[in-house]
Amino acid sequence: MLAILMVVTALPMTVLTASAVDSYNGVPVRPLKITNSNYDELGLKEKNFVGYYAIRNASELYGFAEMVAENPKVDEENIVILNDIVINKDMSNPEYKWVPFSFSGNLEGNGCTVSGIWVDTGSFGYGGLFSTVGYSSLTDNRTISGLTIANSKIKSNYAAGAFAGALLGQGYTVSNCRVESDVTVETRVGYVGGFFGEINSSYMYNFTRLNRFENCVMSGTGKSTSSGSH
Repeated sequence: MLAILMVVTALPMTVLTASAVDSYNGVPVRPLKITNSNYDELGLKEKNFVGYYAIRNASELYGFAEMVAENPKVDEENIVILNDIVINKDMSNPEYKWVPFSFSGNLEGNGCTVSGIWVDTGSFGYGGLFSTVGYSSLTDNRTISGLTIANSKIKSNYAAGAFAGALLGQGYTVSNCRVESDVTVETRVGYVGGFFGEINSSYMYNFTRLNRFENCVMSGTGKSTSSGSH
């Protein structure tokens, strides 16, 4: 069972314009990168996120995953979630499987929720919204903020968490994030956690500070089916 964690240090959060919930239709769409000329048409009120990829719906989330699969360096790009996203509405009979990928950029959740994530990695090691976070020399002073994960089922072989199977290295701040009680995470042989199944700071690149969690709450459940689990 996962413990409830609350850190009460509050950070200011930029809130963007978000529209209605959009669920996945099975068709990936490549997201747009925010520029000085298109931020207004994307419904943004500020230019804070120029250079970020704008994820407006589940199709664009899948499209970004496709981009990473084609070019792993894309995992160092920044993303901002503009709307609540539902991948599978009925988690008793989910239709669309999510394949996690490594991520090393900034993520602004904009106070939005991603739900209906169905992950079963089989023999692969890491499961979550991402497989791993932070496996890059570029992740010093990067952030994941303002995102909630709800109504999801995540299962992996070695390490599982709602946000990622593992947070590798140092240099991330995770703030104003939530894992709701209807999230379950499970591993066959290893580590289970609410946000991250494993936090391994041995992946170090002379970072200037440690990972930090600020104003984050988790209340999901998790288990490992191995008698030798951690």
